[in-house]
Amino acid sequence: MGGYCSQRIGPGGLRNVLIALIAVLILVFLGLDPMIRGILGFSKILQYALAILLLILPCFLVGLPFPLGMRYLLNCPAQRAYAWTANGCASVLTSILSAQIALSLGIPIIILCAAAAYLVAFFISNTKTIGP
Repeated sequence: MGGYCSQRIGPGGLRNVLIALIAVLILVFLGLDPMIRGILGFSKILQYALAILLLILPCFLVGLPFPLGMRYLLNCPAQRAYAWTANGCASVLTSILSAQIALSLGIPIIILCAAAAYLVAFFISNTKTIGP
């Protein structure tokens, strides 16, 4: 849904999206354990509903940066090809890495790592020179 809705966001929106995404991820990181402990006593259906509600906003926001970056930061087909390649490689490598982090350090650390990665993306997107 985020990728679909990105069509309605202008060139200046990438910065705001990244700020919102980083803020939401930090809030989820800080509140994840208390929220999970709070919903464990509820029925399974209510637990699932609350889990979906917890994930809607971060998942929506995660779908925005890549299409916005492709549209507004990359100027030629070669840059777009590199971006698709980097995205594909990162998707494979981060799925393996996130499983290792979850097993050794826990899921909240994955959320913190994601916030750090989007913070790097924020600083990179604000530079004048993007691409090769």
